[in-house]
Amino acid sequence: MTALPFDGLFRPLGRAAAMGLDALPGVAEGWRMAAIRGLADHLAGRFAAIAAPLVFQLFETRRPPLPAAALLLDRPPAGTSSAAHDAFIAGLIAGGWQAVCARHPVLASRLDRVAADGRAAAADLLRAFAADRDRLAPLTGPAPDITNITFGLSDPHGHGRGVARVDLADGRALAFKPRGLAPEAGFFALLGWLEERMSAGQRHRLPPQHCPAVIDCGSHGWMAWVERPPVPIRRRWRPSTAAWAGLQRCSTCSAPMTCIPTI
Repeated sequence: MTALPFDGLFRPLGRAAAMGLDALPGVAEGWRMAAIRGLADHLAGRFAAIAAPLVFQLFETRRPPLPAAALLLDRPPAGTSSAAHDAFIAGLIAGGWQAVCARHPVLASRLDRVAADGRAAAADLLRAFAADRDRLAPLTGPAPDITNITFGLSDPHGHGRGVARVDLADGRALAFKPRGLAPEAGFFALLGWLEERMSAGQRHRLPPQHCPAVIDCGSHGWMAWVERPPVPIRRRWRPSTAAWAGLQRCSTCSAPMTCIPTI
């Protein structure tokens, strides 16, 4: 689970919004609960991306000043009290957030729209899974069951819809795309057609081509999930922007600039 700014506020808001996903005909309750869990995480992240700057401005006026050295760190220095932060979040949860939304109606409307779009997208996925369950047998085996859904794996389009990962009870996973997959199906068929006409020597000179199974359903599609291989990370050294800012604010500092490793 990705850490969010003001996690104690946006996680509960995400869960509350996701719980509005209604039961659907033909959709098992276990699938709906898996969608609610995944949607709660997704909406919490969307809410944080939209509202965290405003929440930070509100908190900035209430928190005690931090030492200049804190700007050099990604986390608060050891021993720093979180009492002000915790009290601030508790106040928002206890009713302060409703007051914030009342003072910022455009923000409130946008968050409501994001939540409604998220629930609609989740409902579309569940209805598609129920309708396509028999067609998915080549990818999943008979009668697949959903255990987890991860939303928001692409840029949002069409009122917040995007790629989702659907994990199944047998350990397999599917990619759900809210658009037809005819281009992918056609391209993979072309690769297969070319490979059939290659000699063994030609195949040896080319990198292996992996074509995941694709099911195009017109308005949406399913694809066997492809795990991305790990990419080695090269460590580089450069002055940290936060370090520069910290040194500029610390007028008494005479130590030479140090380089902080970043990734």
